[in-house]
Amino acid sequence: MKVKILILSIILISSLAFAEGGSNYSIFGLGDMRQSASAPYNGMGGAAVAVPFDNSINLFNPAMWSFTTTTRFQIGYNQNQTISSDGLRSNYQTNGKFDGAQILFALDTANGIALSFGLNSNATQNYNVSTTLSNYIEGIAANGKSFYQGSGGLTNFYIGASTKILKYFSLGAYYKTYVGKAEDKSKSIFYENYAYTTETVFQNSYTGQAARLGLGFNYEDLTLGAFYETAASMNADVSTIYQSVINLDTTFTSNYKFTIPSSIGFGASYKTGKFLFAADYKAQDFTAFDFRKRDIVEYVPSQNFSLGVARFGSKLTSADYFDRITYKFGLGYNTLYYKVNGQNVSEIFGTYGMQFPLPGTGLVDAAIAGGQRGSLDNGLIREIFFRMNFSLSIGESWFHPFRREYE
Repeated sequence: MKVKILILSIILISSLAFAEGGSNYSIFGLGDMRQSASAPYNGMGGAAVAVPFDNSINLFNPAMWSFTTTTRFQIGYNQNQTISSDGLRSNYQTNGKFDGAQILFALDTANGIALSFGLNSNATQNYNVSTTLSNYIEGIAANGKSFYQGSGGLTNFYIGASTKILKYFSLGAYYKTYVGKAEDKSKSIFYENYAYTTETVFQNSYTGQAARLGLGFNYEDLTLGAFYETAASMNADVSTIYQSVINLDTTFTSNYKFTIPSSIGFGASYKTGKFLFAADYKAQDFTAFDFRKRDIVEYVPSQNFSLGVARFGSKLTSADYFDRITYKFGLGYNTLYYKVNGQNVSEIFGTYGMQFPLPGTGLVDAAIAGGQRGSLDNGLIREIFFRMNFSLSIGESWFHPFRREYE
């Protein structure tokens, strides 16, 4: 078992031959943890903690729901393109996935009372690599290839509410339950006739729960925001299946308890004229995280920095259509939650987004991010990535305030 783990651990410091997949760094931990909210915010570098859009559902800070003026339904899709390199060879990988659906009921816009529920993605595992293999069987050399493939992810279902608690303050919270499945496969194929193929499959099934509290402060054109999410108590049922051409399949089942650490975030935004400027800081300490830990990996605190600007389009239906489009720009920098071979792994990226108005209150958001993850130091790999996010949002005024007259 230790030999198999060691072989799996060195895939990032071996020569590369890629097939369809996503980031190869997603082999570690729970995969790629979500660092952004949705397409309306991704165009601003992921800044969302203190961004009071009145036509989008904010997944990072539920206190921002108090600024949404219509009941809305929102659905999203992600598409990722990755170019991975070890300095000698490169390969292109792609994957796409449904990014969740949410609904928000603006019950009382005067008091900022809103109710929201839905589902969204938290982590994605998607890698597919191969390495050359050289081994000795009873003193005889055996050569071949090893293939490593992983897929799956982690999703949450949430329900929460927001309200204005004072003239300038808003409060929001939601409870969420995690569900997810992930599968890791490792397969060794030897060219010699006296060696045989072996395959190991790890099937993980996740459940868990957590809660998030958000705060907002809004005075004229300045908005401040913060959130805190509790640590998530997680449960993983793992089936390990060993297969070979000379033995029957052997399956072992086990159960693991682990914790996704708590997280915090702070943000600020300022609106002037048609422009909104925003900045975020988010942090999560994975030092004590121990699920799927491997010899060359050390879990560390992760941090996220985002800067963004939006130029709002005109709301007048008589205006030129291109003037009604909202344009967004941003920058982001993430230090990821693991070290590999003692080397920190980080990513830096730039973003661009557009929001297209549809008849009525419908909107289509599109955002693209391009950047780099990792480096060639200490035998690691460098990934150039492009992430495209799309969302469709429709809304209506379901709850209308009415005037009360008293004699």
